[in-house]
Amino acid sequence: MPPRTSIGLKLTLISVGLLMVAFITFSILSIRIGQDTLVTTVEDDLKIKTVETNELIRKSYQKLKR
Repeated sequence: MPPRTSIGLKLTLISVGLLMVAFITFSILSIRIGQDTLVTTVEDDLKIKTVETNELIRKSYQKLKR
């Protein structure tokens, strides 16, 4: 017969296990949200820079054309 473990030990191990799962889940979700936010910010910044660069090229071309 295997030795019996106390209910206190079992509850402690279950609690620690659940806390670890919650921490890992929270960490993964936080990283994903941070990455998505960063990608969105970079995309928006690149769109703005592209429009600004296009306007600059267009103005320079119009000056040369005159």
